[in-house]
Amino acid sequence: MNSNDLLDVIGEAKESYVLDAVNTRNGVQPKTKRLSLNRAFLIAAVIAMMLLLVGCTIAYVLSLQDLKIAEEDMVSHYGDDGKRTSPTEVTVDVLSLRGFAGSANQKATLEWYEFVKIYDVSKLPTDGENSLGIPDNYYYVYDCKNWELVDKVDEIAEKYGLKLLSMDTVVQRWQTDIFFDALEIEGMLKPNAPASESAGSGYFYPEGNFKYDFEMKLSGGDDVWPYEIWATMFCSNKDYFDPDVLLLNIDDFEQWNYTTTDGTQVLIAVNDHNGILFAETGNHYITVGLNTTMMLSDSNTRRATKEDFQLAADCINFGIQPKTENMVAAIPAMEAADKAYWEEQDASRLNYSQCSNYSEYLLNSTGHASIKGWCTVMDINGDGVDELLQGNSPDSFDRASTMVEGGICDYLMVEKGYPCENSIIETFHTDRNTEYYAFQRVQPGVIYVTDPNVTPELLEFVMYDTETGLWYTGKEWGSNTQISKEEADSIRAKYQRLELNMTPIAEYPMDENGTTLREVAQQNTAKLTEAERLAIYAEIIKNDQEKAYIPSNFYCLMDINGDGIEDLLLGETADYFGDAYTIFNGKSATIHFWSHMNMCEGNILEISGSSTESESHNYYQMDADGRTYIETVSYQYYPEVWIRQDGVDGEQVEITKSEFDAVVASYPRIALDMKPISEFPMP
Repeated sequence: MNSNDLLDVIGEAKESYVLDAVNTRNGVQPKTKRLSLNRAFLIAAVIAMMLLLVGCTIAYVLSLQDLKIAEEDMVSHYGDDGKRTSPTEVTVDVLSLRGFAGSANQKATLEWYEFVKIYDVSKLPTDGENSLGIPDNYYYVYDCKNWELVDKVDEIAEKYGLKLLSMDTVVQRWQTDIFFDALEIEGMLKPNAPASESAGSGYFYPEGNFKYDFEMKLSGGDDVWPYEIWATMFCSNKDYFDPDVLLLNIDDFEQWNYTTTDGTQVLIAVNDHNGILFAETGNHYITVGLNTTMMLSDSNTRRATKEDFQLAADCINFGIQPKTENMVAAIPAMEAADKAYWEEQDASRLNYSQCSNYSEYLLNSTGHASIKGWCTVMDINGDGVDELLQGNSPDSFDRASTMVEGGICDYLMVEKGYPCENSIIETFHTDRNTEYYAFQRVQPGVIYVTDPNVTPELLEFVMYDTETGLWYTGKEWGSNTQISKEEADSIRAKYQRLELNMTPIAEYPMDENGTTLREVAQQNTAKLTEAERLAIYAEIIKNDQEKAYIPSNFYCLMDINGDGIEDLLLGETADYFGDAYTIFNGKSATIHFWSHMNMCEGNILEISGSSTESESHNYYQMDADGRTYIETVSYQYYPEVWIRQDGVDGEQVEITKSEFDAVVASYPRIALDMKPISEFPMP
């Protein structure tokens, strides 16, 4: 959790305040809780900070102004629409997220904020590792990267009579029942509330503090907000030091006090129709972030009303009072459940290692996304056994598999590889503005993918700096000697590449009659009945609803690759799809996932992306053998630039806005017949 996440949910236009503060402030950043390092795998961090306005009681704090501890002058690089623009000087409010005016929590937060704001960052380690042996809770929860910061946290906590949090435990969707049992609740909503909730995920501390992300949907008539609401509940024990701050403009929020149907006093603050519910119950502060617009399409102009937020407040279970003994007891149960889940996942994965030959291996391991690739077999390490080389182009490989006793296993992974004489491979790697051409010897009997510390023997490398145009060489990584281009060419010429003779994977022969992999895969899929195909998709949906962090709300069955088989499209809204699946070789196969996708006329897939910096549109031609990249157009907000790239190896060239619009318009989107996920014909 951090302040950036809260602004993401409240309204992305004001997210810029935190983004710019991070880039311009000297010293350790005042938003001290860098839990994103430790929870990067929790995709819903975007929602986490919606709950961090904890620490105030409605009896004492009636507005966000009572949380304010300072102001900051800064330069904003973002406009009111959340997009990057020319720099502008702004003044923002700094809010304490743990404690109301005069409380020990707010005093402690202010002292820590002022300390880290001017802290000399040159005192911090730069290795990115906890080489000083800082205890985990200090290092991850309080972002203490040296002992001076540890001592200051201890000093502040002792001065204000606060305790320190221990390390957290992650809650995934398959562990929520244990989490709820520990809290002695059925969910984040009150029993019999006019709303429903989906299983979510989050984390908790042994001391009882927790964060939990979930979806809720209100009910009660046509006037009630009809769409999914992204919700995050945060529960914080007043006795613990948790010094997070938030940068925003208080004037952007509408605020009012509300008494729920069960008598709970709640402060509601709303910005851009996304809001925060803020309450004090017993010895805890409860904050709930509500995002009503995240999944709406641009064309949907309806917005949640004041009454919608009040109804949501009526549904929330503000009576949660975590018990330390329950939370501590839940930790081993959570670990056991997580272990069992991953063992189940491992057991469900198909094991291709026992395939008797490369034809069988390719047929079973190749999916719809990789059938467009290339392959060949050749002995690259001199042991007399041919390796299977696979790649995305006919002139290089990126993956090598080999025969071992009892089956087949992966042997070597590279970015781009070229077999050379005498068991040497030339590998190409690019890192920002640097290109590396390394020459390494591979050994028989060594499986390089099993241990990241075991790599082929480095003979020498050539390095090219694309910014300076200079060439370097060396025989050890990190030891470079500048050379001329002619000398670089001479080194590379010493290693003679072997001819690859790559074959398209789709055309790889499966038998002596020359039956291709594509033909066998199509035959195996054609054997399935319609009921069997639906059962395959039903299993995908079941896993999505039970295990995905963000479960889908809509589905569509549509043939997007022209092979005559309906593909399964899943989406959070009915306006686009985020995941696409098909059936290949009689089994489920992923086309693409976790994206913003639309179908265009002519079986063209559009994958769009946007951020505060830019937006892009990528176009692919779909067919029975997968997808082929066509082009990309992108728009950089500031400085304003429109760019087009034609083909995989095409250069990026600047274009005009009218040319950008013309490219997008040349791919007319097809209307999607998305239906509620509950209507899928489950077997």
